Amino acid sequence: MPTIFRFGGFRIVINPVDHPPPHVHVLNSDGYAVIEIETLLVRRFKGMREPDVVRAARLVAEHSDLFLEGWRKIHG
Repeated sequence: MPTIFRFGGFRIVINPVDHPPPHVHVLNSDGYAVIEIETLLVRRFKGMREPDVVRAARLVAEHSDLFLEGWRKIHG
């Protein structure tokens, strides 16, 4: 999965073989979270501590335009 953004120990990726709705995979050293870009719904997470999931959702909110642009470039 291509990394489209890195910040504060998080790596944000978009899977090129994925499905709507637009979402990102947020990874850190402990685990991952899958967060919808437009609604900020956390679809699932594993290993990542809950405070880090909250930080990841805030990061997605702050950069949602960039992530939606990345999703559209990859998925049309």
